[in-house]
Amino acid sequence: MKNKKFVVAGVGFNDILTLINNNNNLKKYFVGFIDDKIKKKKNCLILGKWNILRKNKKYLVFNSVGKNMTLRNKATKKLLKYKVNFINLISNKASLGNCKLGKGIAIFDYTFLGDNVEIGDQTIIHNNVSIGHDTKIGKNCFIAPGVKILGKCKIGNNVFLGANCVVVNNIEIKKNVSVGSNTTVFKNTKPNIRLFQKYDNVMLKNLN
Repeated sequence: MKNKKFVVAGVGFNDILTLINNNNNLKKYFVGFIDDKIKKKKNCLILGKWNILRKNKKYLVFNSVGKNMTLRNKATKKLLKYKVNFINLISNKASLGNCKLGKGIAIFDYTFLGDNVEIGDQTIIHNNVSIGHDTKIGKNCFIAPGVKILGKCKIGNNVFLGANCVVVNNIEIKKNVSVGSNTTVFKNTKPNIRLFQKYDNVMLKNLN
């Protein structure tokens, strides 16, 4: 596809603008935001509502509706009604092996993807994430900063992995699972659940 100019649908997820501004390979093709609710926001050029896509078929689109998986799914379906082509926003500071990438994904700075990793459509992978070899990530996932996924794991659709969580080797996380920050996943999960680290043995010591 010759045209590389793109717009971002939704201004709520500020980190996307940071990703674009930190990478000249993205910044030079970025036209602006479109949003159905917000008309004005500091440091954001808002071109209009999503319906401008009816007349501007030339633009590629990135869905920036962020961390709520249900809302992000709805936004994707709405954008598809305009028959858009989705763009991948990949940092030039990321390190990617021989990977298979879906459409409409974002990969932030200093993220590592090993060989034979597969990333599903509309998945966002934040800063300083490491994904081991032969791991499959589903569609519409959000992987927060500092997450470590070791080799040969399988992550289902609509999964949220909180900051600095760890998924050990050969683990399967089913669809619609939310994993809290700093949680280690060491066994396979059921679908439609929340996992979090319980801190019930925190020790406090008076330094005086």
